[in-house]
Amino acid sequence: MAKILKFESYQRVVAKKRTVFWPVIIIVLIILAISGLFIYSEYQKLKAVQNLEVSFVSAEVEKLSLTKMTIGFTINIVNPNDVDVTVGVFKANIFGNDVLLTKVEFPSVKLASNESLQQHFSVELSYFDLGSVILQAIKDKQLIWKIKGEYVLELPFGLKYPYSFEKTYVNE
Repeated sequence: MAKILKFESYQRVVAKKRTVFWPVIIIVLIILAISGLFIYSEYQKLKAVQNLEVSFVSAEVEKLSLTKMTIGFTINIVNPNDVDVTVGVFKANIFGNDVLLTKVEFPSVKLASNESLQQHFSVELSYFDLGSVILQAIKDKQLIWKIKGEYVLELPFGLKYPYSFEKTYVNE
């Protein structure tokens, strides 16, 4: 009789373990599936950042004075992806005939899928800073503007993925 009681209590313990085991497995599988979807979504954003198209639209003189000039630059950022992308800090250096003229920085911006953003900014430069650029432009009869920089994809948990670019615009 004692053996039967031990066997019955053993069966109850096994039955309790089975009733706890399956819900735990299901919860773990649900957590893994949600984590997998989240990781896939972040990976798509990472791929999308690499496909962003940054182009140099224009550079034009906006204002002249005796000692300085204001030059307006326009750049275009296109998101050709089917995924919305939030670009963190956008930093760029502007060159005129390979001479560094200025550094610019834009705050974080969200680009919707298949949309573009045109950003205009003005830079005030003294003629002293522009001296070699102007002389080179007169000599070569063309002015080559170059924008070189990086933007950052901000991922969850404070992770950041920087992406560099370099574009040239020839003004003849």
